[in-house]
Amino acid sequence: MTRTKKISFGTVALILLLMLASYLLVPWQVKKQGIHWMATHTDRTLQITDASFNPLTLTLRVEGVNLSEPNSVEPFVRLTSLVLSLSSRSLIDRALVLDRIEVDDLFVNLEQTSPSTFNFTDFTASDKNSPPPEADQPFHFSLNNIVIRNGSIDFTDHSAQKKTTHTVRELNLQIPSIGNIPALTETYVTPQLSLMLNGSEIHAEGQTKPFHRSIETSLVLSLDQIDVAFYANQFPLPVPIDVTSGMLDAEIDLAYRVSSDAQPKLLVGGELALTDLDIRSADNTPLLQLPSMVIDLDWADLFQRDINLLSAEIDSPQFYLNRDEKGIWAHQSLVSPTAEAPHANAPDDESQPLLFRIGQFKVIDGSLHVSDHAANGEFRHEINAINLTVDNLSSHPDDKSTLSLTIDTSVDSHLAVRGDAQLALVSADLGVEITDLPLPLFNPYLPANISAALKSGNVTSALTLALTQQPDTIQGEISGQIRIADLHLQETQTASTLLTWAAMDIDGINATLSPPVLHINQVTLSDALVNILLDTQGRLNMATAATASQAPEQNTPEPAEASASPAEGASAPELHIEKFSLQNGTIRFNDQHLPQPFSTDMYQVNGQISGLHSDPERQATVELSGQLENHSPLTIRGTVNPLSTPLSTDLKIHFADIDLVPLSPYSGTHLGYAVDKGKLHLDLSYRIAEQKIAGQNDILLDQFTFGDAVASDQATALPVRLGVALLKDQNGEIHLDVPVSGDLTDPNFTVSGAIFKILRNLLVKAAASPFSLLASVIGNGEDLAHLSFESGHDKLSPGNDGHLDKLVTILKKRPGLTLEISAFVDREKDTAGLRNAQLQTQLRAAKTQQLAARGAAANTPDTPEIDEEEYPQLLKTVYNDLVGQQQPVPESDMEKLLLARIAIGDSELADLAKQRALQVRDALVARDDSIKGQLFLKPSDIYQPPSEGGAARVEFGISSK
Repeated sequence: MTRTKKISFGTVALILLLMLASYLLVPWQVKKQGIHWMATHTDRTLQITDASFNPLTLTLRVEGVNLSEPNSVEPFVRLTSLVLSLSSRSLIDRALVLDRIEVDDLFVNLEQTSPSTFNFTDFTASDKNSPPPEADQPFHFSLNNIVIRNGSIDFTDHSAQKKTTHTVRELNLQIPSIGNIPALTETYVTPQLSLMLNGSEIHAEGQTKPFHRSIETSLVLSLDQIDVAFYANQFPLPVPIDVTSGMLDAEIDLAYRVSSDAQPKLLVGGELALTDLDIRSADNTPLLQLPSMVIDLDWADLFQRDINLLSAEIDSPQFYLNRDEKGIWAHQSLVSPTAEAPHANAPDDESQPLLFRIGQFKVIDGSLHVSDHAANGEFRHEINAINLTVDNLSSHPDDKSTLSLTIDTSVDSHLAVRGDAQLALVSADLGVEITDLPLPLFNPYLPANISAALKSGNVTSALTLALTQQPDTIQGEISGQIRIADLHLQETQTASTLLTWAAMDIDGINATLSPPVLHINQVTLSDALVNILLDTQGRLNMATAATASQAPEQNTPEPAEASASPAEGASAPELHIEKFSLQNGTIRFNDQHLPQPFSTDMYQVNGQISGLHSDPERQATVELSGQLENHSPLTIRGTVNPLSTPLSTDLKIHFADIDLVPLSPYSGTHLGYAVDKGKLHLDLSYRIAEQKIAGQNDILLDQFTFGDAVASDQATALPVRLGVALLKDQNGEIHLDVPVSGDLTDPNFTVSGAIFKILRNLLVKAAASPFSLLASVIGNGEDLAHLSFESGHDKLSPGNDGHLDKLVTILKKRPGLTLEISAFVDREKDTAGLRNAQLQTQLRAAKTQQLAARGAAANTPDTPEIDEEEYPQLLKTVYNDLVGQQQPVPESDMEKLLLARIAIGDSELADLAKQRALQVRDALVARDDSIKGQLFLKPSDIYQPPSEGGAARVEFGISSK
């Protein structure tokens, strides 16, 4: 045998020996070293049933592998067989190159025991005594034909608030090649994946070119009947919602591209379908139900935050808005108001903004269910047939979206919104149409202190809305018209009508947001009825409705802390209504609290207010008219500015020919008499400026006459009949001029209160001082209540002529009055006066006798005058005749003695008083005989002292016929 043959034979023998050794030793070493290492370095047990090695194909086969959990017999990893086929290129490329990796019946049990530990953490724990690895060239490898058949994975999370478990079954994975050997990086491979995840099928196929300066990976992922509710309920953190059902199907195309000279891209496309989604709050209140939602992805660059969808369609969604008694909406509870996002997760201000574009977004036949337990009375309503189509819904700055929204709010009510919008620029040009929106739906949202409810009423509108983003604000403009028809407002406690109208048309609306301006061309109120009712308790229905007693406390949430106050200098809203018109209105008044109920109607209320403006310098012109009981005309003219603060008005009101007989229920209750006849005419003028009011009330009562007395506990004790008689002139008219002024900021001031106070004072004055009242009404300027007489005399002096003339004038102007004449005396002064008068009579008689004795009696008057020169001689004559001849007596003593001898008693004084009264009566009759029937002598205590002036007098009293 030659040397060459020996070497060849030896080489072959060595190879065969090595192959035999490897065939025998490799399986044994794998089993021995694997089991030993696992026992030495972990608390686990490794079992290998069998192992074999084929030295020709460099293929290792291991069977019956079972790796236990730490200190347990439960399996961590289990597989039926593992096949590893080593490539001969491993030596050439100095890399790990495997031609084939096959795993059959793989089972892996994964458990998370805490937020940071798993049941395999013992493998990843580093040895503290081991030095850190030195930096070196990367480990080269190429793993080819990776096949996993019939794999299973169990994952259990013990760290979550509630234990969650996920299962993977029927796992079949094929990866033709993966590695970082340069020679292989240009080879595309086709990965495949299929599995059942928690009972849902997932399938993926794709291509990949990894680990080069550029990486390209594409994958088609199929998801079939993924149970969304299951995964949502397995969420490790507590969430305030409960997903009770939902299935996800998807066909996703993923493409990942990265290179050293470009930004990486993760592109996503495909279709997603979500069905039977039901989301509820923690208390099982429904929030959202989606029978079907289909999304057709065009492509989405996730790294560039740019998403493009061909379409998104939601079919028959059910949206729920629920608010509890505390005023908290269900969706508010989904986010804690006090929760703050960690600063670490705060978005980078310089990050790429999210861009999206949806070719067509549609909501088909949606419904909105609203349930509000915090409203004033529970509010429940369902809005159906919500259909929304948005073409080119986009956040790109240059893109414009087209919107079409239609809603059926009830059987005959519709809402439509159509137009264009730009999300990025917050810009919109929309048309909003509302048809017959029923207002009674919103009764629960009326204020709690309003005891009123809408029985009927609907809103129809055609509006346009234009929004434009400005640098520091949003500019908006609204224009169009609104019609509120068939409104009927009731007081809820009695179900009585407060207000109705056929239509309110608001035309020519033009409003802007910045600056805030509302301009309206015309408001027309047609066939309105205002019903004013005083119930049997005297409560006004308007006041009762506005301030309902014992209103239930609202559970409205406490308002959030007030936001920053408006910027100083911000312009106040401007309001301008060019014309407000009333057509064929009616005001109905019904008073049921009187013993005899009263009602009246004001018909044909028409007119307009032109130029209403919130500018306090601009006044609106008022022209209103009406007919009380279709008979008594009312007109109101002037200027007013009710929209400005403070209020400014200048109005004149004329109300004529008001029949007072229907007011008998009021006069009988409060005055004690029915009205027999009479009419009322009013001319009122009021001016309000700077919170001050000045009014002039010219009141005319024509032929006003009281009828029969009415028994009433509420009737005044004041002499109302006398007051009327004092005020009524010879034409049967009562003219009253009642000025009113006051401060509107005074809470105790009211116009009606001021007027009634003046009228009451008139009646008080009629009772206390009727002549003073007459003097003020007729205007003679003096008090005519009495006439004075000289002591001891009953003759009227010429100075009383004017007094008597004025009394005659009063009686002629006030034919309903009677004049009572009472005479009085001054006991001391009139007694002395009577004595002096009788002494004078005696002196004149003595003079007459002397003249007769001298033959001159024919030319002597009945009451001759006595001069100073003859007085002593006549006094002496009378004295001698009565006393007799005596020694000479001084003149003064003679007077005293003569006066003392004259007897004056009560009868003489009574006769003096009587003569005084007769003198006055006769003097009045002499002036005008027509007043004789109005004059009456009234006996009285002749010694009654006067309230003022002298006691020797005649007093006049006034009474009505």
